[in-house]
Amino acid sequence: MNLKLPPIEEVKRARARRSHLRFMQHTWQGGVHDPFIVGLHTRLICSKIDEAMNHLRQGKSSFIKIKVHPRSGKSIIASVFSQPHFIGEFPDYEMMNVCYNSSLAETFANDAIKIMNSPEYKELYPHIRLEQESVKRWSIQKLKGDRWESAKGRSNASGLFSGITGKGYHFGVLDDYCASRADAESKTMREKMWSAFTNDFLSRRAPVSITIILATQWHEDDIHGRIERKNDPESDEYDPKFPVFETLSFPARAEMYHTPSDYPGEYLFLERFSKEFYEAQYATLTPYESSALYDCSPIPKGGAILKTDKINYCNEMQVQEWPKDLKWLRVWDMAHTAKQRTGSDPDYTAGTLLAYRKGERNAIGEYQWHLYIKDYVKFRENATARDNKIVDIAKKDGSAVKIIVENSLDSKDAAFYLQDRLSGIRTVQPVNCKGDKVQRCAPIESLFEYGRVHVLRADWNRTWQDELTRFDGTGKSHDEAVDNITCGWIASQDIGYKPIRVSIG
Repeated sequence: MNLKLPPIEEVKRARARRSHLRFMQHTWQGGVHDPFIVGLHTRLICSKIDEAMNHLRQGKSSFIKIKVHPRSGKSIIASVFSQPHFIGEFPDYEMMNVCYNSSLAETFANDAIKIMNSPEYKELYPHIRLEQESVKRWSIQKLKGDRWESAKGRSNASGLFSGITGKGYHFGVLDDYCASRADAESKTMREKMWSAFTNDFLSRRAPVSITIILATQWHEDDIHGRIERKNDPESDEYDPKFPVFETLSFPARAEMYHTPSDYPGEYLFLERFSKEFYEAQYATLTPYESSALYDCSPIPKGGAILKTDKINYCNEMQVQEWPKDLKWLRVWDMAHTAKQRTGSDPDYTAGTLLAYRKGERNAIGEYQWHLYIKDYVKFRENATARDNKIVDIAKKDGSAVKIIVENSLDSKDAAFYLQDRLSGIRTVQPVNCKGDKVQRCAPIESLFEYGRVHVLRADWNRTWQDELTRFDGTGKSHDEAVDNITCGWIASQDIGYKPIRVSIG
């Protein structure tokens, strides 16, 4: 039997209807939008939209949060092209696009209308045409036989604080709910945004629907953060009845992604932005600012436990003025268990070159300790590659640097293993670190609080400071840098300094 295959153009059109990425490629408006550039996040966001529309056909709702850095095309994907694509597939359903103000939402609606009126769109959905073209609320007609009739499908554009009441959605997009850093820093504004989101936006969804939030997470207590706590069984704010959102987070730096090897390069969107562009952005912004705008994971201002805003960063010339009698330690925190090395967000092996030194006495006679740090390295490697790096670093540090390894419950054999690996090269000292991680920070908190931490200025500074700033003792963030510092403090008490009486458990 000879089967007649459909023409190639019809195959392409069918694929464009099924795939949001192909839909965008097919209907892309040259001269209206920037050149169409596809990155890792583009594919994954489009794929998630495809999945959500399939779930809608099956009678299942979807809740999705998307975090990605500015100018990455997230609004083009989910706020502009999703409107004509969704209405084309579901001509009797409602779409709603909401932003921090109505003018931004109307801009997206205007772009969506241009796509609806394009020849490329009419090739895919010849049975649909616009009826009302207002950017605040456009509607469509469907072709039935040889007649055009009004359909239920429509799209509404509004601001978060106005224009939502009386409207509903089967596909709702909340895009950039926060207008500025100032609004994010205001608790009053955060409460207002949360109230509008829960009372006005979420309450407008149909029984089966798609809800997408895409926005910069300016603050850990904004809508993104509050949803995460509502969905977290370990949080005091956990609510099992609250909609469970799937999060797609695409930090600019590969090392901040849960599986860095998935990134095509050192940064997310190298197809559009150069490495030099990203480096300039990070150099321009403070760690507090870049953690939100580019890392998609805002850090507490100044640090949750260790205050990092008074760290003294020193250039090479200033380092030459550091005390000459510093006793240097290379403190290692080794990821060695299967869970630590192969989990969804595996730990790093991390090593810090540091020294503690007594300084002047304060008014009541206590010594004011200082912390000096020259180097910090961290990496994820298999056991052989890990050990080779440790050996190379030990040789580079020199024989005057003492090697320290924490002798904790889950790494009790690490020191003996490393001693065997470094046999004939260096001596390894195991250190017992008692108490939980927050307790162990107690003796060094004042060093950070009063600006007695001195660090060589280098490329690793930002990553290192981020880790310290994010540390809150919950175990949800990587804490290798903190472990190195607290283990180094305990070890330093045993190499010639008089111990200070501090309870650490």
